[in-house]
Amino acid sequence: DSIICPPGYFKKSEAQVEAGCASVGKECPDGMQCVCKPCKRGYEVDVFQERATSQEEGCGKMTVCGVSRQRSPVKFRMIDRLNRPDPEISYFIHIGPGISGSALNLGNHTYETDIKVDTVGVHIIEFFIDGSQISESPMLFEIMPRDCLTEYGKNSLR
Repeated sequence: DSIICPPGYFKKSEAQVEAGCASVGKECPDGMQCVCKPCKRGYEVDVFQERATSQEEGCGKMTVCGVSRQRSPVKFRMIDRLNRPDPEISYFIHIGPGISGSALNLGNHTYETDIKVDTVGVHIIEFFIDGSQISESPMLFEIMPRDCLTEYGKNSLR
């Protein structure tokens, strides 16, 4: 906990910090604790599509952050890099009169929400933390049409 990162950078996970020197090809002498590149550039709240949690950085402003098909949810995972105590993370989707909701706290400053939209197209979603829009918001997500022929066979109604 003695690592302090400059503004715009956030501390990597403990496992990433411990592997930091080896990952850049530097050896640490026995009995010593070496720290190499313990911080990474990032947003205060990183947003990922759940299936892409291996990403190093969250989605950026006005980038496509999620893709799904009609009637299948897009699962977003958010990580609060500032480790705020129990913030409320919410969203607003710009479709018709709008769709709003909030994220579930998974613990360890990680939050998740499933968003199910049936309207095909690219949609705008805004994310908020304690009522204030996060810096990389708004983002986009895409809903693609279902392939009913593949799902139900050639006798299906479209």
